[in-house]
Amino acid sequence: MKEEREKIAILGCGWLGLPLAKSLLSKGYEVKGSTTSESKLEVLKNAGISPFQIQLEEHQVIGTIEDFLKETDVLVIDIPPGLRREISSTQEMTFVNKIKTLIPFIEKSGIQKVIFVSSTSVYSDGFPIVEIREETKPNPDTESGKQLVIAETLLQSNSHFKTTVIRLGGLLGDDRHPIKFLGDVGRPDLAQKAADMTQEQLAAMLYESLMNKIMPLPNEVMVYPAHGAGSACGKNMMKETMDSLGHQKEMNYALNQPSKEAFIEAVLDGLLPPPAYFPMNVAMNKRGIAPLMMC
Repeated sequence: MKEEREKIAILGCGWLGLPLAKSLLSKGYEVKGSTTSESKLEVLKNAGISPFQIQLEEHQVIGTIEDFLKETDVLVIDIPPGLRREISSTQEMTFVNKIKTLIPFIEKSGIQKVIFVSSTSVYSDGFPIVEIREETKPNPDTESGKQLVIAETLLQSNSHFKTTVIRLGGLLGDDRHPIKFLGDVGRPDLAQKAADMTQEQLAAMLYESLMNKIMPLPNEVMVYPAHGAGSACGKNMMKETMDSLGHQKEMNYALNQPSKEAFIEAVLDGLLPPPAYFPMNVAMNKRGIAPLMMC
């Protein structure tokens, strides 16, 4: 009698999820994998992974989540929080709410084993550096770390299934750099007066540029941002000075919106008024600057 293969579902076939799925397939497991991108379904299928397009939101799950979880022995949850670094008392529990929304589906499916991919960001970046042990209590100093701790507790306290938490300290590889994402695509509201266009129209143009010119580029392309954390040119920019485009595709909130309308809403939400000198900068950019005469 042929032994039945164990079935594993990986929610989030990104930097870790995809190579993990391929490794499990090579060891004889039957693997289902999810992605939020329709274009990536073919990538999963060609790798031998049963593909599902699943979008986990705060109050609903878009996609056939029941079929994804059906007859599954082990569920691996590998979805990044995608939050800003700073802990804010006013920031909503976006990632936590997504996990809360997912849990009833896990309960209903009858899955007994869950692996939750967390992060060492649940520990603060204090100095001097201390040794982290299994019994070390989390003390996050970032918003993502804070919500990861809550998500870990929600899953591990559920009596319907057993959850194992894995806290990763960084993913290394030829196509993966051990740095955080840059986090934004700039703000589309700065040139609206000079261009006689609304910020919504400019955001739509930004979306088309990103989807048609940037997203098709290879993941190996390196990004060297002209602005960093603290700049008024964005609301969610990170301090790092380089990153791979592939990492940005996975982690950048603006590049992971399900539609143009959702993108416009996301990039315009929470924008602070631009500095007073910005209109002058726009005008200078449009007319050009006289070349400097070198002595």
